[in-house]
Amino acid sequence: MEIEKRVPLDLSVLFSMAMYRMVAKIGFEWYCAKNKVMSKIDDFTPIIDFITRSNGGKVVSIVSNPEIYALFNNMVNYGSHALLSYVSKDNSVNVIINLFGIAIYNVRVCDKPLDGCKYNVLFQELTLDAKHICFSDTDIENLQEHFINSFEPTNIGDGLTVMIPKDMTDKTLKYKLMYVTNYELFFEKLNLIDEPTQEVITLILNNIQSLLQESAITIRGLKRFVKEHWKHFEQGIRLNPKGTNKKSIFMFYILFIIGQSNGQIKNMNNLYVVLKRKFASDTININDELSSKLHEEMLAVESNSELIKEGAKIIEMWDFE
Repeated sequence: MEIEKRVPLDLSVLFSMAMYRMVAKIGFEWYCAKNKVMSKIDDFTPIIDFITRSNGGKVVSIVSNPEIYALFNNMVNYGSHALLSYVSKDNSVNVIINLFGIAIYNVRVCDKPLDGCKYNVLFQELTLDAKHICFSDTDIENLQEHFINSFEPTNIGDGLTVMIPKDMTDKTLKYKLMYVTNYELFFEKLNLIDEPTQEVITLILNNIQSLLQESAITIRGLKRFVKEHWKHFEQGIRLNPKGTNKKSIFMFYILFIIGQSNGQIKNMNNLYVVLKRKFASDTININDELSSKLHEEMLAVESNSELIKEGAKIIEMWDFE
């Protein structure tokens, strides 16, 4: 038996004073942490008053430019937070907060760059698997210079030379490229507004819909799924032939193929390789047709319960990366 629960969504919470104060606190504390601010600075008084007493003037605005939403959706990982600081056209220091990939806010941290805060070009992504990808620099000019110096010319023959990253493992390069090439957007084209428009509400609803329809395959997610169903694994799980929960079917299928692998899938990297080879893509659209196909594949194997249990045991032994 499957039970479906519907939960009403109140979008007004995203535009409430409580939410604005929360994102202001996130942006302010993040900026101070990156600049190792250890004492109160008078220039921060407006944002501190806003956070603590809802005073301090206009500190938080809503980003309404669809280009910014598309930029973050294409750049950061599913469900991640992303924070980015920049110096605006009016010389104020600001932090953009992309919250879960749903709504994007702009926090005015202070009216000008401060002597005690060295870094005003900052970026950080906090992913669902608890990985932090970040970089910091003093200003946009230095970031541009450091980015260019991250590459070296390499002769590939026939008189052709290409620029190759000096460090092929540097995961920040694509984010630095995003920052450098889109700085004009941050600088003057965020289209900041005080109250949500229908266009912004539509953008946010689309983001929520995507977030609810998608899932990221992470070690934490797999371990959580195993923990939630461990009692059933021990008792001998029986798949429901008429089950329709596509996400659960896919998760059981992951355990199933891990159990089938005879120890060949030893970690998340091995799993990603197998899934990409099987589905020929980094993105798997778990529609009704695919879900039914995977369901039937498992049910066709008489020992599916034992294989799923074996897959669960293997995931239990994996270390967090």
